Amino acid sequence: MAGGTKKFLRGLNLEQKQAITHKNGPLLIVAGAGTGKTRVITDRIAYLILSKSAKSSEILALTFTEKAANEMLERVDTAMPLGYEEIWISTFHSFCDRILREEGLAIGLNTAYKILSQIEQWHFIRKNFFRFSLEYYRPLSNPTQFIHALLSLFNRAKDNDVTPEEFLTYSRELEANSPDEEETRRIKELASAYQSYQDMLLEENCLDFGDLQSFALRLFRTRKNIRRKYQEKFKYILVDEFQDTNYAQNELLKLLVNPKKNIAVCGDDDQSIYKFRGASIANINQFTKMYPERKRVVLIKNYRSPQVLLNHAYRLIKNNNPERLEVKEKIDKKLISASTQGNKDTVEFKRFETPENEAEWVSDKIISLHKKGIFYQDIAVLARNNNYLNSIITSFRFHDIPYRFVGNRGLYDQEEIRDLIAYLKFLMNPQDDIAFFALLSLPLFKIEMESLLLLLNFARRYNEHLYSVVKNIAHLKENLTIAPETIKKIEQITNFLESEINLIKKKSASQILKEFLEESGYLKELLTVETIENVRKIQNINLFFKKILQFETGNPDKSVLAFGEYLDLMQEAGDNPAQAEVEDIEVVNLSTVHSAKGLEFSFVFMVDLAEGRFPFYFRREEIPLPDPLIKEEISPEDMHIQEERRLFYVGMTRAKKRLWLTASSSYTIAKNWRISRFVKESLEKVAAEIQTKLPLRTLSLSPKEKKKYFFDLPITLKNFSYTQFKDYERCPFFYKLKHIIGVPELPNSSYSFGQTIHLTLKEFYSLIKNKEKVNVEKLLSFYEKNWINEGYLSKEQETEQKIKGRVALEDFYCINNSNFGEPVYLEQFFKVNLDQDVFLRGRIDRIDKLPGGKYEVIDYKSGNPPARKNIDREEQLSIYALACEEVLKFFPEILSFYYLGTNEKISTERKSSDLKAIKEKLLSVISQIKRKEFPPIGNQRDCKKCSYRLICPKSIA
Repeated sequence: MAGGTKKFLRGLNLEQKQAITHKNGPLLIVAGAGTGKTRVITDRIAYLILSKSAKSSEILALTFTEKAANEMLERVDTAMPLGYEEIWISTFHSFCDRILREEGLAIGLNTAYKILSQIEQWHFIRKNFFRFSLEYYRPLSNPTQFIHALLSLFNRAKDNDVTPEEFLTYSRELEANSPDEEETRRIKELASAYQSYQDMLLEENCLDFGDLQSFALRLFRTRKNIRRKYQEKFKYILVDEFQDTNYAQNELLKLLVNPKKNIAVCGDDDQSIYKFRGASIANINQFTKMYPERKRVVLIKNYRSPQVLLNHAYRLIKNNNPERLEVKEKIDKKLISASTQGNKDTVEFKRFETPENEAEWVSDKIISLHKKGIFYQDIAVLARNNNYLNSIITSFRFHDIPYRFVGNRGLYDQEEIRDLIAYLKFLMNPQDDIAFFALLSLPLFKIEMESLLLLLNFARRYNEHLYSVVKNIAHLKENLTIAPETIKKIEQITNFLESEINLIKKKSASQILKEFLEESGYLKELLTVETIENVRKIQNINLFFKKILQFETGNPDKSVLAFGEYLDLMQEAGDNPAQAEVEDIEVVNLSTVHSAKGLEFSFVFMVDLAEGRFPFYFRREEIPLPDPLIKEEISPEDMHIQEERRLFYVGMTRAKKRLWLTASSSYTIAKNWRISRFVKESLEKVAAEIQTKLPLRTLSLSPKEKKKYFFDLPITLKNFSYTQFKDYERCPFFYKLKHIIGVPELPNSSYSFGQTIHLTLKEFYSLIKNKEKVNVEKLLSFYEKNWINEGYLSKEQETEQKIKGRVALEDFYCINNSNFGEPVYLEQFFKVNLDQDVFLRGRIDRIDKLPGGKYEVIDYKSGNPPARKNIDREEQLSIYALACEEVLKFFPEILSFYYLGTNEKISTERKSSDLKAIKEKLLSVISQIKRKEFPPIGNQRDCKKCSYRLICPKSIA
């Protein structure tokens, strides 16, 4: 074993080493809470590469969420000492999407499909609703009542690998054998609706997330050559959070595993809490049946919590026996703490008369902890449901305790987003008095509420709309006692709004909203003082912008009216996306237990622990999948309570030092709420008395202690790109606005066109690389398929650019037809370790092999070439040369830019000294970023060209 690998394994316990160094064959890693399971998975990836058991490109690692996949990537980065080729680390859905984009044509799938989110699924069915043959599930009084239920059924069917054809076959069998005619009609209606839904999706070239799994399964089942290709490619498969996988995902794994069966799964049945999202605990429970020869490693050494707390958690979870893996596999899963801390007060239960009393006690305790030097960010308050945190929020606001939601929805409920929605609603309908009043009330306009109320009352008295009154304010000033300077302000606002109303048919919703944010001073006001709250608001605005741009990408009508109608429908469907999370800031964490999975905090409060609230009452699916169609192992009758118990267990095991369990006896007036059974199961003794001595509103922070929580985000720079490098060089303050604070930017047409060209040539050269026949028609069909319509100022501009691009590609084909080169890498990912914790990431468009075994790097540019001397100095090509040397292990003799604007290739070369120079330059910029050096460039010419010039508080344009 190499010395580096020995060093790499230091500090691990025996079981962790066994899991990491396991050579061949199936491996089941049973990893309890806080036992370092994610480190085991990522270190196993690094071990396989460093021990030369597999190349990085021969490893597939799958997990449940994008966040978990990103964390896994970051951990692998830290573990790997050098640059490396891309490892396939992703969620199941992202993996299936990647496979289908590359191979879907083999099963007749148009690979330019659009993936629908859950809310977009609802909108899709709503739009096509009367094309479904529904009677039972389309009541006259409320025709769309069952859309959500139907979607849940379709998604559940796909999670269970049930196709529309299987559902239809079942309905026919039921019709032939069942005496219950009404039930037969109901099932036939559902089967028909499922088939119709699938047909309509394909008709519009859309897939939902379940389809990604379904079509990947179809691909591997019907195209054995493709299945064999990926079995040979992936020598090792690793799966994290295996207890969260569904039946279809497990079937996919069975198809991907090669004859050597090098599959390692890591999970904990006691933390399986996603049944409502289709997760099947049967997968981990039956792994031994699938692979009898498997090696099993059990991780029970806990590096998070005191033993006292772990004992209480174990006492709770044992109530799920005999369905637990501990019983079925005959193993010991009782966690053993690596810490010697903890005493009888480590876990405490408190009961209160009202939720307000409960919240006040929690606030009091947190203020007390903070005064003792405990950071707010080390504290979490967890509840079964978001709504159960309302009393806590009210109390926190009173006491000025800073907080944030972890993984919380509610973007549209935030003040800054309500402001923007009010603006859009006003533009859609200037007679909307509520929206217009909300606009005039914005603090940045500084109009006194007394003046606004006078205007509103005047409008109501004369039966006029508020906007009509305000437009004529100059003629009405004798009738209104409003100060002249206020009238002037109102006139300025009205003039701006009038001009925007006249433009709503000519400009897109994103353009209109950007103008409002810039010209009203809304963004500039938020940037003037960088508090936590202001940065969070900017990031929320950025998220809302992305929502608008997503709509504009998929819709020919990009107007405010079209987006407004779409937003109304989305909100009707229940859409309310997650708001921004500003990481690593000094605030208390509020979260549901589900969202806290995978996290840890020194001090944890679990609140609202009453029977009926935690455990939550069981709610049967509105339209369940018929039992005969369920392919996974049917759960026992008390599975709901078992899952709720596992959820409670997850909540308890988030705590590193102390855990408080709290409950109230009166969450509603008409009921005396009993203490949750889980509190009683986890504690030996539960105090019956209700806390009466309460700190009601007494321990607020003193005026001296109250402060504005200024934004001082630690710079955790893990990945760095050429774009970030150039943005910092252009203006460090621009870098801060874009990459750290997250000020929204509109897409520009140049970027969209460049992306279109890159995607087109990638697909075209994939055919050449695979020795397939090509022609100009195929090239142009890829161009049509990959066209991106974002950022164009008008349809005319888009059409003109599209024609130019088409002509350029036709010329490209003619010029290169005799020799398209010998591509060996396309869109080649690279990751270069620049220093201890920062990686340079990127992709190289194309690398060709030249005669004599030499290599040429080619980067496409959609415009015209600059002066030759600029290309010789171009840092992007130096970075690509560095990536080739450190990751691909060869030095490219030629580096070229291919300019589609003129269809000419300009080549240059690099020396070792150039690579050293670019590395030093990159490290210098990274060092400045880490030191938080973000001075404005102070150049009037550059400021005038900057997209942030109107909102930048440092601009001299």
